[in-house]
Amino acid sequence: MKRNVLVFSAAQYPGIQVCRWLHDSMLFHPIAAASFSNHSRFIAEDYIDNLPFVLETSFVDTLNVIIKERKIEFIIPTDDTIAVVLTENMAKIKAQIVCSPYETAKLCRYKSLTYEALRGLSFVPKVYTQLNDAQYNDFPLFAKLDNSQGSQGTKKIENRDEMKNILESDKKMVLCEYLPGEEYTVDCFTNRNGALLFMNPRRRVRIQYGVSVRAESVDDPTEFIDIIQQIKERITFRGYWFVQLKRDKNGN
Repeated sequence: MKRNVLVFSAAQYPGIQVCRWLHDSMLFHPIAAASFSNHSRFIAEDYIDNLPFVLETSFVDTLNVIIKERKIEFIIPTDDTIAVVLTENMAKIKAQIVCSPYETAKLCRYKSLTYEALRGLSFVPKVYTQLNDAQYNDFPLFAKLDNSQGSQGTKKIENRDEMKNILESDKKMVLCEYLPGEEYTVDCFTNRNGALLFMNPRRRVRIQYGVSVRAESVDDPTEFIDIIQQIKERITFRGYWFVQLKRDKNGN
């Protein structure tokens, strides 16, 4: 008998991929899950579309009822916020969360924590926290919300007045070096023992709402391997994870 795996949220690109991976498995049965009616019903024969949103107070209790009713043994989160909530409540949830640990989930949710964890590594962009951090010739800079995803809340900063407005904003923003070059996603998979089993860089050819809708595989992954290994040494991952990289003005 196959073991039930809840894929939450299933309608996003990572969820669609996980459901596809599990579809023909002889061991596992995927159940696509979401908090509202969406594309989940089209990617798996078995789906649930009425889970509470993860920040609702009833989420954990309702999830445990569904776990018992549907005999769910594993949950794979496919979204940063969902991963944080599930791992934070792991002791209360009656199924195994297949995910990196809470510390990693939280770190990956906040750009400021990510940059802090990787500080000092050569490939990490410069981050600015004060107006006098940037010399005149550093412009343009790039601002993004600390806890958003995709391209939400991003802005190109052209001068000191715009930089001052960002630094004094009520919203927590991360202000960093502007990277004008090609963008890549490096898909990775780490097993439960921390071994990197898979790494595949792909160039993001066409992007919509921060999501790559067309990509091309990179023929020679050599320059990406060292970066991935350095990240893996600083951050603990389990399962599927990915890194987004962009070339700077010098092509690095």
